[in-house]
Amino acid sequence: MSVTNTILNQAGDKALNRFVRQLSKIRTGSTMKMSTTGNLANSLRVVISNLGGFTQLEIKGAEYGLTLNTAKPTPFSWSGLGKEGVKSYYILGLLRWLKHKKGLTGRPALQAAFRIAKTAREQATTTPQNPGWIKEIKQHVDRDINEHLSLKTKFEVSNSVHKTLNINI
Repeated sequence: MSVTNTILNQAGDKALNRFVRQLSKIRTGSTMKMSTTGNLANSLRVVISNLGGFTQLEIKGAEYGLTLNTAKPTPFSWSGLGKEGVKSYYILGLLRWLKHKKGLTGRPALQAAFRIAKTAREQATTTPQNPGWIKEIKQHVDRDINEHLSLKTKFEVSNSVHKTLNINI
């Protein structure tokens, strides 16, 4: 692995750690941390790509991470489709969450999912109730990456000059 890739991977890891910490803290306006199952944090990864003469460093993860960054009305509508017609991704997501978090399956899980949806609809809540988790740390992530790249680049240039010319700068 080249020195450049090593430096970029280290910068990406710093950014990734900042995102994971953000998911595990209790943010202003919330009573619980955002991460309940850890799936979003576990899905985050660093992607480095070269486009022409430019290198791009991205943090990618589960799509719902971006959804959690913006407030939207609770994604549920009463379709009346019945047992066989449950196609609501919101209800299916609640069912997965209830199974993982509460151990509920089958009819009790479905009843609980619809109770949650009904409550959310009656309270006219948005998903999430406290959006902006990415916006909240973007400046910190940018600063961390710039500092890391600057320090590591200076260090590598200094080492290269020292090795080549046998002088310290």
